[in-house]
Amino acid sequence: MSFVQNYYGLLRVQILLLLAYLNAIYSFNIDSEGCGSTKSCLIKPTGCKPDQDCTLFVKFDVDGKNLLHIQMAALTIIPLVPLQYIAVGFSNDKLMGDDMVIECVVSTDSQYGYFEPEVYTSYNYKASNDRTYLSEWDRQIYFRNISGGVVDEIVHCEFWVQIIPQIVNSSNRTWNLNKEYYILAATGTAQPDELNAHDTSAGSYFYPIVSDVQINPAKTGSVLHDLSDVQRRYSNRTVDHTPLKAHTAKQPTSSAVSLLQIYTLDIKVLFLVLLLTHIITS
Repeated sequence: MSFVQNYYGLLRVQILLLLAYLNAIYSFNIDSEGCGSTKSCLIKPTGCKPDQDCTLFVKFDVDGKNLLHIQMAALTIIPLVPLQYIAVGFSNDKLMGDDMVIECVVSTDSQYGYFEPEVYTSYNYKASNDRTYLSEWDRQIYFRNISGGVVDEIVHCEFWVQIIPQIVNSSNRTWNLNKEYYILAATGTAQPDELNAHDTSAGSYFYPIVSDVQINPAKTGSVLHDLSDVQRRYSNRTVDHTPLKAHTAKQPTSSAVSLLQIYTLDIKVLFLVLLLTHIITS
Protein backbone atom coordinates (compact mmCIF):
# COMPACT_ATOMS: atom_id res chain seq x y z
CA MET A 1 0.00 0.00 0.00
CA SER A 2 1.47 3.34 -1.06
CA PHE A 3 2.14 6.28 1.20
CA VAL A 4 -0.64 8.22 -0.53
CA GLN A 5 -3.19 5.44 0.15
CA ASN A 6 -2.14 5.30 3.81
CA TYR A 7 -2.42 9.06 4.06
CA TYR A 8 -5.90 9.18 2.53
CA GLY A 9 -7.05 6.26 4.68
CA LEU A 10 -5.95 8.00 7.87
CA LEU A 11 -7.44 11.27 6.67
CA ARG A 12 -10.82 9.60 6.04
CA VAL A 13 -10.89 8.33 9.63
CA GLN A 14 -9.95 11.75 11.01
CA ILE A 15 -12.62 13.50 8.97
CA LEU A 16 -15.34 11.02 9.98
CA LEU A 17 -14.41 11.52 13.63
CA LEU A 18 -14.46 15.28 13.13
CA LEU A 19 -17.91 15.20 11.53
CA ALA A 20 -19.24 13.00 14.34
CA TYR A 21 -17.82 15.48 16.85
CA LEU A 22 -19.41 18.46 15.08
CA ASN A 23 -22.76 16.67 14.95
CA ALA A 24 -22.59 16.10 18.71
CA ILE A 25 -21.72 19.75 19.38
CA TYR A 26 -24.36 21.26 17.14
CA SER A 27 -27.29 19.18 18.29
CA PHE A 28 -30.02 20.70 20.43
CA ASN A 29 -31.98 19.56 23.45
CA ILE A 30 -35.75 19.74 23.28
CA ASP A 31 -38.26 17.19 24.48
CA SER A 32 -41.79 16.85 25.84
CA GLU A 33 -40.73 16.18 29.42
CA GLY A 34 -42.98 18.02 31.88
CA CYS A 35 -45.70 18.71 29.32
CA GLY A 36 -49.08 18.89 31.06
CA SER A 37 -47.59 19.03 34.56
CA THR A 38 -44.77 21.53 35.09
CA LYS A 39 -44.78 22.92 31.55
CA SER A 40 -47.38 23.95 28.99
CA CYS A 41 -47.04 22.43 25.52
CA LEU A 42 -48.67 22.40 22.10
CA ILE A 43 -47.74 19.32 20.07
CA LYS A 44 -48.58 18.20 16.53
CA PRO A 45 -49.05 15.35 15.89
CA THR A 46 -49.81 13.80 19.28
CA GLY A 47 -47.00 11.60 20.53
CA CYS A 48 -44.31 12.99 18.23
CA LYS A 49 -40.75 13.76 19.33
CA PRO A 50 -39.89 17.45 18.90
CA ASP A 51 -36.26 16.78 17.99
CA GLN A 52 -37.25 14.24 15.33
CA ASP A 53 -40.68 14.37 13.75
CA CYS A 54 -43.04 16.99 15.21
CA THR A 55 -44.63 19.16 12.56
CA LEU A 56 -45.00 21.83 15.24
CA PHE A 57 -44.03 21.97 18.91
CA VAL A 58 -44.11 24.74 21.51
CA LYS A 59 -43.19 24.40 25.19
CA PHE A 60 -43.06 27.12 27.83
CA ASP A 61 -42.65 27.51 31.57
CA VAL A 62 -41.72 30.18 34.11
CA ASP A 63 -37.97 30.25 34.65
CA GLY A 64 -37.09 33.02 37.06
CA LYS A 65 -39.18 35.94 38.22
CA ASN A 66 -40.98 37.61 35.33
CA LEU A 67 -39.29 35.38 32.75
CA LEU A 68 -41.06 32.92 30.47
CA HIS A 69 -38.83 30.27 28.89
CA ILE A 70 -40.06 29.27 25.42
CA GLN A 71 -38.82 26.42 23.22
CA MET A 72 -40.17 25.85 19.71
CA ALA A 73 -39.55 23.33 16.93
CA ALA A 74 -41.00 22.57 13.51
CA LEU A 75 -40.20 20.47 10.47
CA THR A 76 -38.45 22.39 7.73
CA ILE A 77 -40.69 23.41 4.86
CA ILE A 78 -39.85 21.55 1.63
CA PRO A 79 -38.63 22.82 -0.76
CA LEU A 80 -36.35 24.83 1.50
CA VAL A 81 -37.08 28.53 1.87
CA PRO A 82 -34.65 31.34 2.78
CA LEU A 83 -36.42 32.09 6.07
CA GLN A 84 -38.86 30.05 8.16
CA TYR A 85 -40.64 31.19 11.29
CA ILE A 86 -42.18 29.47 14.27
CA ALA A 87 -44.67 31.62 16.14
CA VAL A 88 -46.66 31.44 19.35
CA GLY A 89 -49.75 33.62 19.72
CA PHE A 90 -51.73 34.76 22.75
CA SER A 91 -55.42 35.30 22.06
CA ASN A 92 -58.69 35.93 23.87
CA ASP A 93 -60.44 33.47 21.54
CA LYS A 94 -59.54 30.56 19.27
CA LEU A 95 -59.57 32.64 16.09
CA MET A 96 -56.90 34.71 14.41
CA GLY A 97 -57.37 38.41 15.02
CA ASP A 98 -56.45 40.77 17.86
CA ASP A 99 -53.64 38.50 19.07
CA MET A 100 -50.15 39.19 20.36
CA VAL A 101 -47.55 37.08 18.58
CA ILE A 102 -43.95 36.20 19.35
CA GLU A 103 -42.09 34.74 16.39
CA CYS A 104 -38.63 33.29 15.87
CA VAL A 105 -37.22 33.60 12.34
CA VAL A 106 -34.50 31.17 11.25
CA SER A 107 -32.58 30.87 7.97
CA THR A 108 -32.98 27.37 6.52
CA ASP A 109 -31.42 27.39 3.03
CA SER A 110 -27.64 27.66 2.57
CA GLN A 111 -28.09 29.16 -0.90
CA TYR A 112 -29.07 32.43 0.75
CA GLY A 113 -26.49 32.38 3.54
CA TYR A 114 -27.01 31.78 7.24
CA PHE A 115 -28.02 34.32 9.84
CA GLU A 116 -28.46 34.36 13.58
CA PRO A 117 -32.03 33.50 14.64
CA GLU A 118 -34.11 36.58 15.41
CA VAL A 119 -37.08 36.89 17.78
CA TYR A 120 -39.73 39.57 17.30
CA THR A 121 -43.16 40.46 18.59
CA SER A 122 -46.03 41.29 16.27
CA TYR A 123 -49.79 41.70 16.21
CA ASN A 124 -52.48 39.77 14.34
CA TYR A 125 -55.29 41.72 12.78
CA LYS A 126 -58.23 39.90 11.20
CA ALA A 127 -56.27 38.40 8.33
CA SER A 128 -52.84 39.99 8.54
CA ASN A 129 -49.83 40.29 10.81
CA ASP A 130 -47.92 43.47 11.60
CA ARG A 131 -44.53 43.46 13.30
CA THR A 132 -44.28 45.62 16.42
CA TYR A 133 -41.39 48.03 16.44
CA LEU A 134 -39.08 47.79 19.44
CA SER A 135 -35.83 49.67 19.79
CA GLU A 136 -32.72 47.52 20.02
CA TRP A 137 -32.44 48.51 23.68
CA ASP A 138 -36.00 47.41 24.43
CA ARG A 139 -35.52 44.15 22.52
CA GLN A 140 -32.50 43.30 24.66
CA ILE A 141 -34.55 43.92 27.79
CA TYR A 142 -37.67 42.09 26.58
CA PHE A 143 -35.93 39.02 25.06
CA ARG A 144 -32.99 37.07 26.48
CA ASN A 145 -30.61 34.27 25.46
CA ILE A 146 -31.86 33.64 21.93
CA SER A 147 -30.53 30.51 20.21
CA GLY A 148 -31.66 28.32 17.35
CA GLY A 149 -30.96 26.91 13.93
CA VAL A 150 -31.66 23.82 11.84
CA VAL A 151 -30.55 20.33 12.86
CA ASP A 152 -31.58 17.18 10.98
CA GLU A 153 -34.39 18.99 9.13
CA ILE A 154 -35.84 20.39 12.36
CA VAL A 155 -36.07 24.16 12.83
CA HIS A 156 -35.67 25.02 16.49
CA CYS A 157 -35.57 28.14 18.63
CA GLU A 158 -35.21 28.90 22.33
CA PHE A 159 -35.40 32.17 24.25
CA TRP A 160 -36.66 33.91 27.39
CA VAL A 161 -39.23 36.74 27.32
CA GLN A 162 -40.61 38.98 30.06
CA ILE A 163 -44.03 37.95 31.35
CA ILE A 164 -44.93 41.52 32.24
CA PRO A 165 -43.11 43.83 29.80
CA GLN A 166 -40.73 46.26 31.47
CA ILE A 167 -40.49 48.40 28.36
CA VAL A 168 -42.44 51.46 27.26
CA ASN A 169 -44.56 50.47 24.29
CA SER A 170 -46.97 53.21 23.24
CA SER A 171 -48.82 50.87 20.89
CA ASN A 172 -49.72 48.57 23.83
CA ARG A 173 -49.00 45.54 21.65
CA THR A 174 -46.67 43.79 24.09
CA TRP A 175 -49.16 42.26 26.47
CA ASN A 176 -49.08 41.27 30.11
CA LEU A 177 -48.85 37.46 29.94
CA ASN A 178 -49.96 37.00 33.55
CA LYS A 179 -53.52 36.17 32.52
CA GLU A 180 -55.35 33.44 30.67
CA TYR A 181 -55.12 33.17 26.89
CA TYR A 182 -55.76 30.65 24.20
CA ILE A 183 -52.33 29.72 22.88
CA LEU A 184 -51.80 29.52 19.12
CA ALA A 185 -48.80 28.06 17.29
CA ALA A 186 -47.89 28.27 13.61
CA THR A 187 -44.98 27.94 11.20
CA GLY A 188 -44.46 29.30 7.72
CA THR A 189 -42.18 31.26 5.43
CA ALA A 190 -40.92 34.74 6.24
CA GLN A 191 -39.50 37.85 4.65
CA PRO A 192 -36.72 39.86 6.32
CA ASP A 193 -39.26 42.29 7.81
CA GLU A 194 -42.54 40.37 7.90
CA LEU A 195 -44.23 36.97 8.10
CA ASN A 196 -45.95 35.30 5.17
CA ALA A 197 -49.33 33.66 5.70
CA HIS A 198 -49.24 30.21 7.27
CA ASP A 199 -51.06 27.20 5.82
CA THR A 200 -54.81 27.88 5.88
CA SER A 201 -56.05 24.44 4.78
CA ALA A 202 -57.66 22.83 7.82
CA GLY A 203 -56.30 19.36 8.38
CA SER A 204 -53.14 19.95 6.37
CA TYR A 205 -49.67 19.08 7.60
CA PHE A 206 -48.65 22.60 8.62
CA TYR A 207 -52.03 23.92 9.73
CA PRO A 208 -51.71 25.90 13.00
CA ILE A 209 -52.68 24.46 16.37
CA VAL A 210 -54.69 26.09 19.18
CA SER A 211 -54.96 25.12 22.83
CA ASP A 212 -58.28 23.57 23.87
CA VAL A 213 -58.50 25.75 26.96
CA GLN A 214 -57.16 29.09 28.12
CA ILE A 215 -53.73 28.96 29.77
CA ASN A 216 -52.01 31.45 32.04
CA PRO A 217 -48.36 31.48 30.89
CA ALA A 218 -47.29 32.73 34.34
CA LYS A 219 -48.36 29.40 35.86
CA THR A 220 -46.06 26.44 36.27
CA GLY A 221 -48.36 23.51 36.85
CA SER A 222 -50.81 24.77 39.47
CA VAL A 223 -48.42 27.32 40.97
CA LEU A 224 -48.98 31.00 40.18
CA HIS A 225 -45.76 32.95 40.63
CA ASP A 226 -46.11 36.15 42.63
CA LEU A 227 -45.65 39.01 40.18
CA SER A 228 -47.53 41.63 42.17
CA ASP A 229 -44.60 44.02 42.50
CA VAL A 230 -43.76 43.65 38.81
CA GLN A 231 -47.39 44.29 37.94
CA ARG A 232 -47.42 47.44 40.05
CA ARG A 233 -44.42 48.92 38.25
CA TYR A 234 -46.04 48.17 34.91
CA SER A 235 -49.40 49.65 35.87
CA ASN A 236 -47.82 52.86 37.13
CA ARG A 237 -45.67 53.07 34.00
CA THR A 238 -42.57 53.63 36.15
CA VAL A 239 -40.56 51.37 33.93
CA ASP A 240 -37.05 50.39 34.94
CA HIS A 241 -34.84 50.07 31.86
CA THR A 242 -32.16 48.21 33.77
CA PRO A 243 -32.18 44.54 32.71
CA LEU A 244 -33.02 42.06 35.45
CA LYS A 245 -30.00 40.47 37.12
CA ALA A 246 -28.50 37.62 35.17
CA HIS A 247 -29.11 35.08 37.94
CA THR A 248 -32.88 35.37 37.47
CA ALA A 249 -32.61 33.33 34.28
CA LYS A 250 -30.72 30.10 33.83
CA GLN A 251 -28.43 29.96 30.86
CA PRO A 252 -29.96 27.94 28.03
CA THR A 253 -29.50 24.22 28.50
CA SER A 254 -29.69 23.76 24.75
CA SER A 255 -26.37 23.21 23.04
CA ALA A 256 -27.84 24.69 19.90
CA VAL A 257 -25.51 26.96 18.00
CA SER A 258 -26.59 29.03 15.04
CA LEU A 259 -25.64 27.78 11.63
CA LEU A 260 -23.78 31.02 11.10
CA GLN A 261 -21.37 29.94 13.80
CA ILE A 262 -21.05 26.48 12.26
CA TYR A 263 -20.04 27.92 8.92
CA THR A 264 -17.51 30.30 10.46
CA LEU A 265 -15.46 27.55 12.07
CA ASP A 266 -11.70 27.41 11.64
CA ILE A 267 -10.70 27.37 7.97
CA LYS A 268 -8.95 24.04 8.51
CA VAL A 269 -12.31 22.38 9.17
CA LEU A 270 -13.69 23.71 5.91
CA PHE A 271 -10.57 22.50 4.11
CA LEU A 272 -11.01 18.99 5.52
CA VAL A 273 -14.65 18.85 4.45
CA LEU A 274 -13.75 19.96 0.92
CA LEU A 275 -10.94 17.42 0.81
CA LEU A 276 -13.34 14.68 1.90
CA THR A 277 -15.65 15.60 -0.96
CA HIS A 278 -12.73 15.40 -3.37
CA ILE A 279 -11.70 11.98 -2.06
CA ILE A 280 -15.20 10.54 -2.30
CA THR A 281 -15.75 11.78 -5.83
CA SER A 282 -12.29 10.87 -7.12
